[in-house]
Amino acid sequence: MIAPQPQSYKDMSSLATQLRVGIDLMGSDVPSQELLFALEPLADLPNVTLVFFAHPSLYSERFASARWVTTEAVISQLDPPLQALRRKKNASLVLALHELHNQTIDVLVSAGNTGALLSGAKTIVKTFLPSLRPALSALIPTRHHPLCLLDLGANLTAKPEHLVQFAKLGAAFQRTLGVSHPKVALLNIGKEPYKGTITHQKAYQLLSQNSSPFYSFEGNLEGCDAFEGHVDVLVTDGFTGNIFLKTAEGLSHMILDRLARHPTPSSHHFRPWLDAFQQDMKGSHSQGGAILIGAKELVVKCHSYAPALVFAKTVEETIDRLRNHFKYKLFLEIERLFTACESG
Repeated sequence: MIAPQPQSYKDMSSLATQLRVGIDLMGSDVPSQELLFALEPLADLPNVTLVFFAHPSLYSERFASARWVTTEAVISQLDPPLQALRRKKNASLVLALHELHNQTIDVLVSAGNTGALLSGAKTIVKTFLPSLRPALSALIPTRHHPLCLLDLGANLTAKPEHLVQFAKLGAAFQRTLGVSHPKVALLNIGKEPYKGTITHQKAYQLLSQNSSPFYSFEGNLEGCDAFEGHVDVLVTDGFTGNIFLKTAEGLSHMILDRLARHPTPSSHHFRPWLDAFQQDMKGSHSQGGAILIGAKELVVKCHSYAPALVFAKTVEETIDRLRNHFKYKLFLEIERLFTACESG
């Protein structure tokens, strides 16, 4: 069974009204000062306390109402993740993860070292089940409705059992967003059950046998059909998912650039649509960051190269989600799906 959490997910009335949003300003490819400047419009939000994990020199009177956890230690993008977690215990990211574990912040948003963030989330914050592999997920646009794609890089390789876990986590995510019975598919090179590696074939069998009242398995889905909108959750390993998302982003940027450099007389009619499409195709950038689903607390990951305004937008969207009790609704759905499967 899933270990009970300190909060009662079912008792939404007991939730604190003051949100505590942890923001790691260090370790990004973008200068910390730029990130802080972009966050200024969020400095005075009602019932929100920003908690910055940052270098002492970054302190600003503009954020006097925020709580500052200062340190000079940082885990850079080049640091080996596990080694950095052991040796840099005073790094901003490590301090933030400990506060998240101790529930002195409600969420952590970071654009720092991905490997260190994910490893720290598993070892410091912990997961719902000891055997659970958390997955990075994001919403990507399709012809009809957003698609939850996971894993995006938390697990470069995955066993068939892990892909089944990702299916449940993705279904929980979509149910939190209002999709009552998500359709789940496995990313593969063909639709037939025997296609793909042994891992894919075994995962197909497990997902076909693992019936659930909360979601349905629709079989394999080829990459060319991912944007048709026929399914709600697309499952793959982190290596494939990361390449899939970044390839889609790069292709969309190339198409939009071509349209911008070679306008037609009617281009202005499509400009609003193109602008909206460009924002959508930023993937995890424009959808509140990539969420690490499966950790006991809410972790949101931005690309290390995400522009400062995108980082700030991610923080803003994360606050909106918290105000709508997204965190507790998600945890309730995860508990529901995994408990139901265990009891069944």
